[in-house]
Amino acid sequence: MARTSTFLIALLLVSLVANAALFGAFMGMKSSYDYLFNQKEYYKERSMELEEQLKNLNASIEMYKHNAEVYKKEYEQLSRDYRDLESKYYSLYQELSEYKRLENNYKAYYSDISRYFFLEDFLKNILTEEQEKALKPYVSKTVSDPKALSTSLKEITTFVSEHVKYAADPPMIIPPSPEVAKLSTYVPRDAPNLFQLPSETLKRGYGDCDDINSLLYAMIKVYLKDFYGENYVLYLAVATRRSGEGHLFVILPIKGGKMVVLDASGSAYWSGVEVFGERFMFSGYIREAWSDYLEETGLEKFDDVRIYRLEFYGFVKKEFEGSIEEMLNWLEETTK
Repeated sequence: MARTSTFLIALLLVSLVANAALFGAFMGMKSSYDYLFNQKEYYKERSMELEEQLKNLNASIEMYKHNAEVYKKEYEQLSRDYRDLESKYYSLYQELSEYKRLENNYKAYYSDISRYFFLEDFLKNILTEEQEKALKPYVSKTVSDPKALSTSLKEITTFVSEHVKYAADPPMIIPPSPEVAKLSTYVPRDAPNLFQLPSETLKRGYGDCDDINSLLYAMIKVYLKDFYGENYVLYLAVATRRSGEGHLFVILPIKGGKMVVLDASGSAYWSGVEVFGERFMFSGYIREAWSDYLEETGLEKFDDVRIYRLEFYGFVKKEFEGSIEEMLNWLEETTK
């Protein structure tokens, strides 16, 4: 009996221990189950979140695909527009280049022809190297004794008078300046005067007083430089009246308050004295020479005058501008 009780107690203890172990194992399994369940719920939630994100991502991808198509079409259109603009740019660039060439050519043309319309530009071209070369052979044939100044001046004046006949300027419209042409404000107007270069006057054989006496001036300067060997001061005078009419002639100032006036338009003229019916070169006092010039040529009195000094090559200086009385005073003062 006692052994049976002991066995039962032992069995009970074993059972208790086994139950405790099973309970512990159950609790461990339950804890693992709870953990796994929680993990399952967590991953389930994460899965749902990922599915939502995937759905959004797919929607974004579709949107990007759509935008990509739109951008592709826009890019293609922009590319076509760019090619069109590039083509237009090169076309406009070509037109601009042609316009620039036209503008530069017109500027060169206007610069070249301005000497035919404007006195200051004309004067700069009277004693160029080209004009000197063209006139030199004529001076050589005209002058009999290069060292005889008075005789040579008479010979040159007579030559110009006999070889160039007076002719009024033909009507001519002044072309617009490059600035005016660019602004499209050009109003055609007749040129008040036309100028011929000395070589052109000599070649054509006609011209007005501007052309004839500028040729005379140029030939005298070529003579002084290349034949006589001494460069005297020589003036080209432009006299005008209030009516707008004018005249151009040559003045040779001489020390001692004297001068010689030379004019080849019409009959040859040089101021001086009459000796046996022939006019010899003789410097007269300023006022005497001037009165003689007006009387012999029959020119009406002038109101104003500009006096220029021209030298090789392209040098032009306006020495005086004022009334005739002021000119006479100035000449008397400068030739003392």
